Amino acid sequence: MKIGGIIAEYNPFHKGHSYQIQEFKRVSSCSHLVVAMSGNFVQRGGPALVDKYARAQMALENGVDLVLEIPSIFAGQTAEIFARGGLLSLNSLGCVDSFCFGSEDGSIERLTGLANFIYDQADWIDKRVKDLMKTSLSYAKAREEAIKEGFREFDIGEVLGQSNNILGLEYLKEGKRLGTTMEPVTIRRKGSSYSSQDIDGDLPSASAIRAALLGSTTKTRTGQALGMADSVLSGTDLDKHLGKAIDESVLDIIKGIMDQGTGLMGDETFFGEISYIVARESGRLEEYFEVNGGLDRSIEKHILRSVTMGEAVEALTNKSHTRAKVRRALYNILLGIREEDLDQVKHIESLPYIRVLGMTQRGRDILRMVKEKSNISIVTSPAKSIYSDQYRENALFRKLLDIDMRTSAIYYQKYYSKNPDLLARGQADFFDTRFNF
Repeated sequence: MKIGGIIAEYNPFHKGHSYQIQEFKRVSSCSHLVVAMSGNFVQRGGPALVDKYARAQMALENGVDLVLEIPSIFAGQTAEIFARGGLLSLNSLGCVDSFCFGSEDGSIERLTGLANFIYDQADWIDKRVKDLMKTSLSYAKAREEAIKEGFREFDIGEVLGQSNNILGLEYLKEGKRLGTTMEPVTIRRKGSSYSSQDIDGDLPSASAIRAALLGSTTKTRTGQALGMADSVLSGTDLDKHLGKAIDESVLDIIKGIMDQGTGLMGDETFFGEISYIVARESGRLEEYFEVNGGLDRSIEKHILRSVTMGEAVEALTNKSHTRAKVRRALYNILLGIREEDLDQVKHIESLPYIRVLGMTQRGRDILRMVKEKSNISIVTSPAKSIYSDQYRENALFRKLLDIDMRTSAIYYQKYYSKNPDLLARGQADFFDTRFNF
């Protein structure tokens, strides 16, 4: 058995992801594939389009054998912290031979060399960044310039300005920190760029697919921001507009979700709730992770004057606070993730548990291998885990699981709000509608 691993979000799963899986299996000759996937809130800051179980099902029907949930405390944070959660999820299994990520650069040798430099010279880079920011450069631009100054192995060019390269470098840095034996593999990204909104091009981005699914329903109407979005595309329209971008099995899952009355989740979904919390927590916002550098005061000033999340994010964005940081900060406020929470996980080298979202029979083979190679707890039933000895005795286990359960509870209050029968069944993580463990 040769096990490969991928860190992903699948928001939603599309043909670019299928290509990565196929190429990774070809290059690595792995016989089994495990994916560490973000849960109901994603790295860009915001809710996933559809829930984690639906996205796990998409992956399992398209070549993945086992889907694990990256602990929520990591999943909605910076590229560095997201990468830490993903690598920890795979490395803690003790049996994964290689891990794969997509990149615009496509050269594992080049990216590894650059990642090693950034890791080894972190103190020098931080000092140089502070100097460059005094010349009015933003943090991101100052960091890019500092790395370009110090790294001489090859011309970096646009490497540091491309999103998949940036995330890949963080995976490689985290692998070095952990001393992992997993071999890194990168597959050159095909199709549209990460942020492209072109739905008609070859292999459209997840961003373009989400925009097409949400359509005009996320815009304001009569001064009111719409939260849950009913796709403006019918089932036939989905096939016509997205058939080139999404596999048929994924389209069927999305249609099923729409048919049961569950709304798709977008940027505006939780704006009202975030506004309420900001009003209630006035003077205490700096306790939340990434709400720093005066951002707490700016949020209090602008959030209650804005009609939409988009309007609020735009008002809060400046040289010091990028749009991504602002979104992540606002969702940390919503989810109750504080600075002290991140302090507890910054330096850990393994996870106390892995959370299974779904698996095939081959996924069961992987879990048997995990039990042979690792002492990690395998959580398939959170309802049982909260009464376990590990939960009572292990503070980190309890912290991570509590945050996972809280973020899910918040998500499903909206996700199932149009289908009271689903909501009435209780906490979604306490019952399993798709997989028989």
